[in-house]
Amino acid sequence: MKQAILQLLVSSSIWTSLRPSSAQTSNIDYIAPAVAPTELQVLRASSGTPNQLEWATIATGGGTVMSVALAAPSGEFNVSGSPINTNGTLTLAWKNQAQNTVFAAPVGGAGAPSFRSLIPADIPALDTAKISTGIFDIARIPVGTTSSTVAAGNDSRFHQQNTDTGTSNSSFVINNTSSGVRLLDMSGALALRTYANDGYADIIVRNLTVQGTQTIINTEQVEVADNIIRLNSNYSGSTPTEDAGFEVNRGTLALARFYWSETNQKFMSGLAGSEKAVANIVTQDITSGSLSGGVYTWSHGLGRKPLLWAVWDNTGDGVLIQPNAVNANTMTFNFSGMTLTGTWTLVAAG
Repeated sequence: MKQAILQLLVSSSIWTSLRPSSAQTSNIDYIAPAVAPTELQVLRASSGTPNQLEWATIATGGGTVMSVALAAPSGEFNVSGSPINTNGTLTLAWKNQAQNTVFAAPVGGAGAPSFRSLIPADIPALDTAKISTGIFDIARIPVGTTSSTVAAGNDSRFHQQNTDTGTSNSSFVINNTSSGVRLLDMSGALALRTYANDGYADIIVRNLTVQGTQTIINTEQVEVADNIIRLNSNYSGSTPTEDAGFEVNRGTLALARFYWSETNQKFMSGLAGSEKAVANIVTQDITSGSLSGGVYTWSHGLGRKPLLWAVWDNTGDGVLIQPNAVNANTMTFNFSGMTLTGTWTLVAAG
């Protein structure tokens, strides 16, 4: 392109000294317009007179675009109406993207953004106050005994084994439903109550040991599967002194009692203070081989000469025979002239 130097001469209304290039040795003179320009006019060569310049206003509008096209990133946009001719419309629209994708720079560094899956590195550090709803899956909570994990070993909010000192609550419910039971402190005594605390609950145990000096059972019926009830079970010596038995409460009347008296070495029964000894009944089975010269000597050990006795043969029939009381613990029966078949039974009470 040729370069030019333009100099303006104010006199004679003439533009002079227009030298297009260094190769042009002479100036080219132009006749300048005789009037001043108005706003937005430009200087141009006159179409009618050579070397004549004039002020002209550039027309706006009226031009025609013959054709234009739009190029857009193909992964993000759909382009329609391209290329277009005169008075056409270009349309740019987002393309449908896969669910849970974001418009972001490439993974691992800067670059032109595109739609891709969100990764943890895309999420800035958030204060825990921002997480105000939902429940963490227990599998997502780290466990252990370090400062960055949650466990009983390093979190005071969790229960730590062997550190319990008790509770200030007066009750504790097991199975928090209408069928549950409640452990209740009743003035220092532990009570097993219903969930609603409107009555006592049942208790089923395998073995029950009660330590203390008094056991009170407030019930209308007691059923015991054992065939022997042992009293004074804590005694292990050979010289017992304590009596043991049963009492019947009769209100304002004297108690009715049945017990073993260590003093009398007998079972006693009757009203309290006037009990009588209960007759001891002993039995003895004999055969013909038990006799010596037709006589059987029986050491019954009743401690007194019995007033009541009986003899039954092997068929269960009574046999009339008069014994001889030798002393308080021995008596003899004379079976001379009788035949003992099978087993006979002797009975004495005293």
